[in-house]
Amino acid sequence: MPSPTASADGVRLRPGSPADLEVCARICFEAFGDINRRHGFPPEMPVPEATAGLMNMVLNSPHVYGVVAEVGGRVVGSNFLWEAEPVMGIGPITVDMSAQARSVGKRMMEDVLRIGVRWKDRVEAGLDSSDTANERESLDDGVTRDGEGGQSESPGELEP
Repeated sequence: MPSPTASADGVRLRPGSPADLEVCARICFEAFGDINRRHGFPPEMPVPEATAGLMNMVLNSPHVYGVVAEVGGRVVGSNFLWEAEPVMGIGPITVDMSAQARSVGKRMMEDVLRIGVRWKDRVEAGLDSSDTANERESLDDGVTRDGEGGQSESPGELEP
């Protein structure tokens, strides 16, 4: 997989890893807490340990593709694609409060949608989907995620 580079807006996407656990858990806890408080909802993730457990699970699962966004070398968000047949799932998607309203979430969503569509196409073509780690490497091969091109499709062009 190519080494991701920052786009013109300074946002760099890269695969998530277990080393991102602490920062992704903090961002997720704070983002969900903020939206719940603003709307008067009870907390979905009442304690940081619950969020850390979720992030530990998704960042270590071979069946979940994770992407993190960085700005200036600092992780500012994450999103996940749960690879399952016949239905895939997306999320949680979270962005640090300091990086919101900069299209970080949009960029991460476009990334997981692109991977999901390509993965689905491989499954429908009858290619082996049991080895998701190797499959993701082949899906990502030659594709940049720096916002500077290299992507063969845009989520806006996908049919439902």
